Amino acid sequence: METLRSLALVLIPPGNVIKAISDYRASLWSSRGLATARAWFDFPVIAWLGARMDDHDSSGFAEGCSFPFELLSPARIGTYICLPFPESIQSFLSSHTNVFPTTDGNSAYHDGPFESGAGCWCASTEPEDASPVFDVPKSPDFPIRARSYMVAHIELHWSKEKPYTSSWHTVSAIRARGIR
Repeated sequence: METLRSLALVLIPPGNVIKAISDYRASLWSSRGLATARAWFDFPVIAWLGARMDDHDSSGFAEGCSFPFELLSPARIGTYICLPFPESIQSFLSSHTNVFPTTDGNSAYHDGPFESGAGCWCASTEPEDASPVFDVPKSPDFPIRARSYMVAHIELHWSKEKPYTSSWHTVSAIRARGIR
């Protein structure tokens, strides 16, 4: 089984928020049988990077994150189920994509196993699965919010094939400005 290596720029909320995300994803796995719901970490990925951002760009980006952490009710994006960012966060992120070193054929890292920038990826579904994304037990109250969070680089080692194994570690982290 081939193992790929990706570098994610993520937002890491406090533990109670991570637990709410994890519980929702676990419900997708246990009630709907979506194995991919347990394969990766419970953080929203802002971007898949080709290299680590330098300290200056990381600090500037984290300082610019002057909004609370927020994820909305589950939504489908193509064949993915995610907890989307509100428009205000998506707008901020899209205006800062120029500071993200992207992946290409020469970078040490691959694009990750799912979309980035829309919110917290939760699971993949089959294209013909049109069942409601809300119809799972133990759903948290949405939106999920936090006043503080961190911006981090997470290195993910993952496989494309079942059983979708993965491991990850934090390369660097800095506290976002958030709401103080």
